[in-house]
Amino acid sequence: VGDTEAIVKKYDCGYVLADFTEQDYKEAAKQLLNNKTRYEKNCEVTAQSCFSLEDGIAKYHHVYGLFS
Repeated sequence: VGDTEAIVKKYDCGYVLADFTEQDYKEAAKQLLNNKTRYEKNCEVTAQSCFSLEDGIAKYHHVYGLFS
């Protein structure tokens, strides 16, 4: 949804299904299990980089400042 695929690929924090077939789900499970430690570490970095509440507030404040 939205930029989720780009974020997951950029930050190497998970696996994006190519399709919704049984084989794709098996591959996703395999990738998640084989890369669990790396994905966990990268998920934390991704959350801090992309979804920080403080950064979001600052960005909204900047945007609203442009209109006042």
